[in-house]
Parts: sequence; structure tokens; C-alpha cells
Amino acid sequence: MSIKWFLLKMLMQYSDSPKIGPLFTRLAGLGFAPYKGKRALAYITDKPYVSPSAIISCDGVEIGPNCFIDDFVTIYSQPGSGTVRLGKGVHLYRGTNMELGDGACISIGQDTHIQGPSDLKAFSQDLIIGSHVQLAPYCALSSYNHAFDDLTKPIALQGLVGKGPTVVEDDVWLGAGVKVLAGVRIGRGGVIGAGAVVSKDIPPFSIAAGVPARVIRARGEEKVCGRRTESKW
Repeated sequence: MSIKWFLLKMLMQYSDSPKIGPLFTRLAGLGFAPYKGKRALAYITDKPYVSPSAIISCDGVEIGPNCFIDDFVTIYSQPGSGTVRLGKGVHLYRGTNMELGDGACISIGQDTHIQGPSDLKAFSQDLIIGSHVQLAPYCALSSYNHAFDDLTKPIALQGLVGKGPTVVEDDVWLGAGVKVLAGVRIGRGGVIGAGAVVSKDIPPFSIAAGVPARVIRARGEEKVCGRRTESKW
């Protein structure tokens, strides 16, 4: 092991120390390019890399080994909320915001990568994202709606309602700007086209697009002269 990597390992070993951790993390990052160039720091030890400029105000946060939390990521929980659980190797990139309250939890499985600035909110119901999921920039996922049926009150004072947890199963890819609404489940292996608004469940291994999102075809199929045929690939 080179002297450089030995020193980096020592710095990252104490990166989660309450007092000296941010300083050691900054020192470790000096020899790396900015932004994604610092991802290597998440794999030098089992400790996650948490940028000193990230804002984490969440009593119940659990950050797994080899996670990468980039600059200007925000994880915020209101009083009385649940936990944020990040599995091994989760990447949250620059500008991603996560907020939870009203007892809800956010869970993200291992090796899921979320490009910023994306927005994840869980109130009233949980937001569950599986493993090996890819979110392109500007995605927004929510587990709740505002109540609005009482015409005598402002919408802001009518509370929140949910339809059950919002779930993105394993190996899903969400294109840029996808919106996933409350109570929706996107099945394993699904692909959602850029700009889609997902308001209903999407079956496993389906490709969906549009506003509202509709299934175009299943993965493994391709269109030939207007007909669907099984892909050879």
C-alpha cells in the first residue's frame, strides 16, 4: 500500500468522528477531482463518504458502508418522523433533497444511485426504493398528497393523506424529470421515460412513458413495422 493510500485510509477511518470528522474528510478530498471524482473515498474503508457541505438533520439516519453523499445534499426530518436508511453503496449526488415527517420513513437499498437535484419526500406513508435503482436528475418522489376537499379551509391547513407506501422496486431506471406520485408501485426492472408522471402502478419489467405514464411495451420486446416481436438480445 502506498503512503498516499495509507494516509487516506487513516483520514477516512475517523471521518465520522463528531469533532474532527469534517476536517479529516476535507483533507482526504484534497487529492481528488471535485464532484464524482471523490467517489473513491467511499471505498477506501467501510466508512461512508459524507461531504462536509452536506446537511444532515435527522436523528434516525442510518448510512451504510461505502455510501457516497455529495456536496449540498440535504437529509431533513421533522420532529416525530421515522428513519432514513441508506443501504450499502448508495450514492446521493449534488443537490438531492430528502425530507420526512409525520412518522414516515425513507428506505433506499444497496447500490442505488440518485442524481441531483432530485427530491424525495415521505410524510404520512413510507417511501421505499429498492436496490440497484437509477434515478436521473430532477426526479421527484412523494408518498403523500394534501387534502383539499374542505372548501372552508386553506389547503395548507387540511392535513396530509396517503394511499399506502410509495415503492420503487429493485433494478428500476427513472429518466430525467420523472414524477412518482403517492401510493404508486413501480415493479422490478421497470424503465420510466424522461418527464413521465407515474400515477398508477407499473408492472415489473415494463417500459412506461407519458403524462400520465402508460406502459409502452415490456422489456425484451421490440417493435417491428408496428408489431411487437420478441427481441433477440
